[in-house]
Amino acid sequence: MSTSKVLQTYTHSESVVWCVCVCVQVNTVQTKLKRSTRELMAGVSELSMQQATAMRLYQELTEKRALLERYHVNMDNGLPPSVDVEHEFLRQMQLDQQRQHQRQHEKLVYRPLYLL
Repeated sequence: MSTSKVLQTYTHSESVVWCVCVCVQVNTVQTKLKRSTRELMAGVSELSMQQATAMRLYQELTEKRALLERYHVNMDNGLPPSVDVEHEFLRQMQLDQQRQHQRQHEKLVYRPLYLL
């Protein structure tokens, strides 16, 4: 039945009440639809951020795997894995030598008097 025929079967006051009820129902449905749309958009936004993070992490993983492979090739050829590792190794060796020299110096300077 069309809306106009429905309204013709009611009195004027009943028609007004019916229209108000329909308007309230339409507003309720619109409110729910807007809320659902906002929630869906928020979910899509969150998913987009997660996807960007996943892509960034995958790129980092790919780069680190390539770097590790390069390190293995260098080591297989008898070279240090990287220049940074070589520098750190040399620095540690220098520190060890300095400590050893310091210990020897302390032994000489702080020997008990009865050993002199």
